[in-house]
Amino acid sequence: MNKKTEADRILELLRSYHGLPCPLNKVLDLRISQYGRAIHSLRREGYVIKNITMEVVDGKKHTGFRLDSEPEPPRTEQEEIIATSNFHAEERINLATVGKQLCMLGAR
Repeated sequence: MNKKTEADRILELLRSYHGLPCPLNKVLDLRISQYGRAIHSLRREGYVIKNITMEVVDGKKHTGFRLDSEPEPPRTEQEEIIATSNFHAEERINLATVGKQLCMLGAR
C-alpha cells in the first residue's frame, strides 16, 4: 500500500474545495510542518495554486490557497503529431479518425 505524500494530502484537500479558496487553518490541520515545500512541489509539477487573502478581521489577514488548474495529461505521440501538424482543422480531424481506425485494426 502506497502512503500518500504530503503533496498528495494537500492536493486532495485543495481539490475538495472545488476551485474555492481553502483556508490556511485547514492546511495546517493536516499537520504538515513544511506545507510550503509541498505546495511548491505541486506548482513545479504544473498545478496552478494561488495564494489568497480571504478576509481581514480586526486588522489580521486570513489567507489560504486555491487550486486554479491542474497540469494537462501528457499527449500520446499520435496526439502530439496531430496537434503540431500544419494541416487545417478538418484535415486534422480526418487524420485523427484514420489514426484511431488504424489503431483499432492493429489491436485485432
